[in-house]
Amino acid sequence: MQNALKYRGDTYRMMNKNTESLADLDKALEIYQNDAWALSCSDATYRILYKYEESFADLGKALEIDLNDVFALCYRGTTYCLLEKYEESL
Repeated sequence: MQNALKYRGDTYRMMNKNTESLADLDKALEIYQNDAWALSCSDATYRILYKYEESFADLGKALEIDLNDVFALCYRGTTYCLLEKYEESL
């Protein structure tokens, strides 16, 4: 069930159905709080909505789970670039 929610949430994000995306990803994270992939997907949705604080919060949680999570590191850099914080993005 949790995987289905993650994948559907990510698919909703790609379809620009951001409310539905966050709802599914939140449900997936209720089932398994330590899912770095779901947190990274949630971050991507928050970035689309210009909710950068929420984005950084999810990325921080993902990096607490796995300090070397390539997606979380890449998305964090992208978010800093969007905020024109180029030094932090490195």
